[in-house]
Amino acid sequence: MNQWEIIAAGAALEPLLTSDFDFVKRVLIEDPSQITSGTTNGGDELPGEASVAVIDTDTLEITATTQCDAILLITDTYSKDWQAEGFAESAESYYSILPADHAFMGIPLEPGSHQIRLTNRPRACVLGAWISAIAVVLMLAVVSIRGVRQIRLTRRESMFR
Repeated sequence: MNQWEIIAAGAALEPLLTSDFDFVKRVLIEDPSQITSGTTNGGDELPGEASVAVIDTDTLEITATTQCDAILLITDTYSKDWQAEGFAESAESYYSILPADHAFMGIPLEPGSHQIRLTNRPRACVLGAWISAIAVVLMLAVVSIRGVRQIRLTRRESMFR
């Protein structure tokens, strides 16, 4: 998108519902911390092109080329659990993901060629995996200790027979 507007968090829905909102050229950004407030790069032409490869349900690889500063709008649901990283040949190494158009993701891009990997790593799933791994280790330890005790008890009983 070559036109963006910074708005207050949670205030994007109302402008999106108006009949004059241009979804092709304009995006509303709800997080001013990562981009200059009120920044607009006007013009009628689209600032570049992008292609998306879906690797799996939680991973996207995006190739984009821009001639000017732009916002890459991704119409997957925004979540803080999405992470973006640039490949070695990308114009930038760090990419921030911002809430855009009320429910989607926006990535600010500088002019140049970009190769970005988006990965969704929900914190609850990572925490759950760690808890499960710890539970399995504890269970194996308990089973091993009980097995060793049973073997020792069996040996003692056989010695006294």
